[in-house]
Amino acid sequence: MGLDNIPAEYPCIAEGFQPEGKQIDCTKMIKRNMCPWDREMGEKTGGIIGMFGTPCWYRGKAGNYMLEKLADYGEDDAPTSFYGDDELDDGSEGILPEACLDLAAWMEERSELYASIAGSDYSSVEDEIKSYRYAIDWLKFVSEYGGTKVWY
Repeated sequence: MGLDNIPAEYPCIAEGFQPEGKQIDCTKMIKRNMCPWDREMGEKTGGIIGMFGTPCWYRGKAGNYMLEKLADYGEDDAPTSFYGDDELDDGSEGILPEACLDLAAWMEERSELYASIAGSDYSSVEDEIKSYRYAIDWLKFVSEYGGTKVWY
């Protein structure tokens, strides 16, 4: 079982490029330059997208792995995890916009520590640092769209 984080409100819907309730075709939206994620985050490396390949989703399991790695080095006071601990307006579980920004700031303050402990049998130090930076940027991005819902 995994954990994906989804913008609480899809950016393309929030910005009026996509009617709510209609199937979103990310490939077409990106080609037409109608995808806010692609405009703001598409060029950033290190993204770990959700299991369905939707670009604006984030693989929260990877984010929690990074938080756990920091906890192993004594940084176990993260303001939340990628599981979130908030109830959103629609009653779903998630991370509110303010909590996204708090977690992003907390992670940013620990960037140097993370860089010093990055790397594993599965990824290079450089790739893991890029993924860490992307997680911070993604949290800031979704804070503009109501935070994030969690799906597992």
